[in-house]
Amino acid sequence: MFTRSADDFLLIDDGVPQKLTLQHETGGEPLALVIVIEVGGGGARQFQKYERMVPPLAPMLPSIVGNVYHQAAVVTFDSHPNLIQSFTSDLNEAQATLRALSAGCSR
Repeated sequence: MFTRSADDFLLIDDGVPQKLTLQHETGGEPLALVIVIEVGGGGARQFQKYERMVPPLAPMLPSIVGNVYHQAAVVTFDSHPNLIQSFTSDLNEAQATLRALSAGCSR
């Protein structure tokens, strides 16, 4: 179901490419989580499954971030990224954004 890896994305900070990694444990450090969902191309063809995937994904957010200070954002992409939900510490807001997504959505 999840076929993307860190190598599929490019993060640039002040014009300098940054290496992306996945950390399973934050050690109590603050967490910035960006949920990136493909809504065009192959992702749009999979949206029929999102009815089953997104409702379980949204309630998982508290388990993902744990008991540390956190900010979560939601980004969709097709040929370019779209910030759908800017960083918020309110997981209910991020969950509502996930539940409202549809194929091809840019807002």
